[in-house]
Amino acid sequence: MSSIADELNATIERRALDARLPGVAAALVGGHQRMILTYGSENVSTGPDIGENTLFSLASCSKAFTAAAFGILVQDGRVNFDDPVVNYLPEFTLDTHAYTSAATIRDLLGMRLGLQPLGACHWGRSRTTPHGDVLRKLRYLPRVAPPRTQFVYSNLSYSAVAEIITRVSGMPFTEFIRQRLFEPIGLERCFVEEMPFSFKEGVAAPHGGTNGEPRPIPENRCGGREGESCQYVSAAEMLIWMERHLRLDARRGVPAIENGTLESLHQVQMQTSPSGSNPIEGYCMGWMRGNIDGLQILAHEGGELGASTFAMICPERSVGVSVLINCRASVAVRAIAYELFDRLADLPKKDRYTEFLDLNQAQQAAAADALNKDFAIGGAPSVDLDACCGEYHSRHSGAVTISRDGDGLFLEFSDVDIFNGRVEPKGGDVFCASQTDEYGVLGESSPSDARVRVHAEPEGQGFFDSPALGRFDRVS
Repeated sequence: MSSIADELNATIERRALDARLPGVAAALVGGHQRMILTYGSENVSTGPDIGENTLFSLASCSKAFTAAAFGILVQDGRVNFDDPVVNYLPEFTLDTHAYTSAATIRDLLGMRLGLQPLGACHWGRSRTTPHGDVLRKLRYLPRVAPPRTQFVYSNLSYSAVAEIITRVSGMPFTEFIRQRLFEPIGLERCFVEEMPFSFKEGVAAPHGGTNGEPRPIPENRCGGREGESCQYVSAAEMLIWMERHLRLDARRGVPAIENGTLESLHQVQMQTSPSGSNPIEGYCMGWMRGNIDGLQILAHEGGELGASTFAMICPERSVGVSVLINCRASVAVRAIAYELFDRLADLPKKDRYTEFLDLNQAQQAAAADALNKDFAIGGAPSVDLDACCGEYHSRHSGAVTISRDGDGLFLEFSDVDIFNGRVEPKGGDVFCASQTDEYGVLGESSPSDARVRVHAEPEGQGFFDSPALGRFDRVS
């Protein structure tokens, strides 16, 4: 192994130990160099070791593949980026008729709808909830800004694009993307599958855990939908994927995605506001564009229960880095990706782990301060647990049934069952995810997602409220 590979391997191992990661795979392109580096295990309980062909959940880095799949339909002349969404999804409904009729597929791919990301319209639906039902509920989401005026991240936008691909192509999205994208560019093992997902041999198990000790999650509770996540890919395949975007794959013959299509996907659709350690300047189509020490980059991060991913390319230097981790570790995945990129792009060496850890702690503190206005913890509980029990309803996220569970409550959602779990009273009418439910989405989330309010009033009145899911009013 070359000295640079030894150096990069040492970087991965050091950060993996810092963050107690179960397994890491990194795909690296640096000019004429190609490397795949691995660390750890597919499953800390059973093994085997991570390899270059181990498949990982790609989480939101799947969005770049969805955008490329749609680009192939544009190449075919069957659709255009500026076609109205309702031409293909008549059930798609925003909060005004004008906004609904004006929304284009470019607005979906560029995150330009301006709707607050809440509940089933953002976090994923239960498998029994039809996709069309979720599209109709978009009109009930609070509006952050008018369309095309502010970047607001939207998972549902990409599952909607996947549904358009299905209807236009006449085949399931999973089959279209396999036949027209994965196989032609050489991604032979890559696949898309929504939850519930039975893990196969060669797929890195998602890990959760408490006190820094990773443990395999017995059931994948990722709530994603086709198009927005749910893609599984190896480091070896991410190498091929980055080479296509960097135009370094001429030896593979005629590309499935034309260079002109890539240029369209790489163009900024909605500006963002870079600051501090966040270099992102705008959202493209499945990629974000930014600047690191004067170098233009395209990047995207993915994160879900049991997985963290990061992909970054710099066409100017012909450098690409993809990092796949089988646990949720946003600080570590970014730090590893940036430190590897710094080395390959000949940038000054920096302690990115400390940089991102400090940034994350500051963001968490700011979020906690904002959260304490409505979801402060502390003091004596002010609600009777039995009085909280009943059914509550939200126009955009279905129902939640609340029942007594010992000295806490159990939440069971109709449309966002990934949030099912136990909560415990923490003062007033505020509850927090039970620390014993370590594999639940609430327990693995940030403090803002782990807190809820259950406000009981006389005669069966009251409400349930969550920063991640919004307000549900009591109906029984």
